[in-house]
Amino acid sequence: MLKLIEDMDVIPAQYWKKLTNTDDIWEARIQFGGNIFRILGFENKGQFVVLTNGFAKKTLKTPKREIELAEQRKKIYLEESE
Repeated sequence: MLKLIEDMDVIPAQYWKKLTNTDDIWEARIQFGGNIFRILGFENKGQFVVLTNGFAKKTLKTPKREIELAEQRKKIYLEESE
């Protein structure tokens, strides 16, 4: 999955989806064996992807605390890169 994100100019929506009602946070979907994982991140000026956190998905809805963590890390990253 990470290789796909790295190599493709446009990542298919089935793998990389923008989460609604977030500060431009995106979700990578990974299924491995019987487990489902998610990696959250954001696109930095359309040039590259910054991955913020990952977790095993156990519910239909992405946990709010995981989204908040991604948004917090995005804010810190952008502040430090100025």
